[in-house]
Amino acid sequence: MDQVDQALAHEEEIRLRNILQKELKTINDDILLSKNDLDRVNRAETSLENQGSQSREIQRQLESIRKQKENKLRQLKTLKVRRENVTRKLKAFDKTTEDTQISEQGSSTFDQAFQIGTKRESERELLIRTGVMTPFGTVVQT
Repeated sequence: MDQVDQALAHEEEIRLRNILQKELKTINDDILLSKNDLDRVNRAETSLENQGSQSREIQRQLESIRKQKENKLRQLKTLKVRRENVTRKLKAFDKTTEDTQISEQGSSTFDQAFQIGTKRESERELLIRTGVMTPFGTVVQT
């Protein structure tokens, strides 16, 4: 039963890791697109500023471009925060995977099957084993 639970947990971990990796790839692609859009907006702003005309139409276009620039910067900032969060989650998965691999390597299959050396004996179990107490909880008087 434990093997089934471990297998299901392992499959779930793999599934979640794949989802996080896909999300990270999507976020990185979005960051790249946002940077390209920001470069395009900066070039458009520079070209309009270089025209030097103070017409009302150009001023409106400049204002619109500046708003686009602010929006792209805000979007880029949120994407970077999302990337940090997803990266942190992936590192947490990697750390837990390493910990479980180390603990599994530390004991043999025989030890795992019979849980030898992995479980500490409780005080009650010690008393039962030494004959001071019965398994039913009564204390043997000597």
